[in-house]
Amino acid sequence: MTGEETGNPESPVQDWKRMEDLNNGGWSFIGIIAKSDIVVNGVIQTVRSGGLWGIESDSGDSEFTEAETEELAQLSEVLAGLGLGKAAIKRAMGKVEHKDA
Repeated sequence: MTGEETGNPESPVQDWKRMEDLNNGGWSFIGIIAKSDIVVNGVIQTVRSGGLWGIESDSGDSEFTEAETEELAQLSEVLAGLGLGKAAIKRAMGKVEHKDA
C-alpha cells in the first residue's frame, strides 16, 4: 500500500479526492432540525430545536436516525419549557416530515 490509495486515513490524496467529490456535487453537508407549529394567542408560531449542522449527506442511516432522535427530544424539551403538557406535545410532534434542503 502506497498511502495514496483510498481508505488510508493518513493519506492527503484521499483527503483531496474527498474534497474534489464535494466540489463536484458528489455529496454535501446538511443540517437536521425538528420544528413544530403551535398556536399562541391565536397566532401560529414555529418552535424548533437548535439543529445539528455539518452532517455529510452520504453518512449512514444510523447517523441520520440518531440526529433526528436527538433533535426531536430537544424540541420536546423546548415545548415542555413553554408549558405544554405531554398530550399537547404529542399532538404538536404528531407528524414527522423529511425534506431535502
